[in-house]
Amino acid sequence: MATTTGTIQFTKTIKRSFQRNRVIVIGIDDQWDVDLMDMSKFSKFNSGYNFILVVIDIFSKYVWLRPLKNKKGESVANALKHVLSEGRSPNRIRTDKGQEFRSRLVESLLKQKNIQHLFAQNTEIKANYVERVIKTIKSKIMRFITSKQSYDYVDNLQNFANSYNKTFHRTIGMAPDKVNISKETNLWWKMYWPKRLQPKTEKARKPFRFKIGDKVRITYIRNPFYQEYDEKWSGEIFKISQRILRGGLPVYRLIDFQDEEISGTFYQSEVQKVDVREDDMWKVEKILKTKGRGPNKQYYVKWLHWPKKFNSWIKARDLSDI
Repeated sequence: MATTTGTIQFTKTIKRSFQRNRVIVIGIDDQWDVDLMDMSKFSKFNSGYNFILVVIDIFSKYVWLRPLKNKKGESVANALKHVLSEGRSPNRIRTDKGQEFRSRLVESLLKQKNIQHLFAQNTEIKANYVERVIKTIKSKIMRFITSKQSYDYVDNLQNFANSYNKTFHRTIGMAPDKVNISKETNLWWKMYWPKRLQPKTEKARKPFRFKIGDKVRITYIRNPFYQEYDEKWSGEIFKISQRILRGGLPVYRLIDFQDEEISGTFYQSEVQKVDVREDDMWKVEKILKTKGRGPNKQYYVKWLHWPKKFNSWIKARDLSDI
């Protein structure tokens, strides 16, 4: 059955702060995480700069910031080139799959510098290291704006980076700008030894909450600074296809209703189980085509919240208003 009216709202609160698998790197500049901070609402006060390229070395927590007027591939590539010109270069960088990072110019630069490019599979958890930095830097900028009673921040961008790099970081036990080669080995053991070599018998394994075949919704993909919209969960429904215990944490692989695999894995807090019954009403977004007459009349419909590949013909008599 179907209906043409109404809007589904999926408003169960999403748990955003939960334990995730950590990335273990071998040392300084082994991996950088890179992302863009959207500051477009202040662009007219900052010479048209809309974004900030944020780069963090996962090991040392050292941060670079570069202003961008747009997020075209050329702008991103030039900003990355400027960061690399300071003399440091990573073995690999990790970004999301945004077109700005997949551009020919960015890929050419990384290839030229012999830097491997990794893409985060799940945008929501694409790079929780750079995500935290963005929150911190944005807080610094907002405090500056409030203090100065001015939205002009871009000329002080390097000061924000310097402040971050000179501030004590709890994870590494020092300020990022104090991390050097002579401290690298001791710091690595401090960061990773306790959690990496605990006997497996002592690990508290979390049970799987969902079964293979369960129908689920997933969290909407959004930036940490997006406002909380009413709809927080996908309208489209997926199926659990695989359960994996990774580092003691349960994660899931999903397939859609055409049994096509969804890229990436999902933590339990990113999945919400739903009950689907054969007599459920499915909402129609719009009628695309019509054929037949009388009892043979059919509509070709686009289902609300579902990709167009699920568009289908239904009998006109099965469509009802609510």
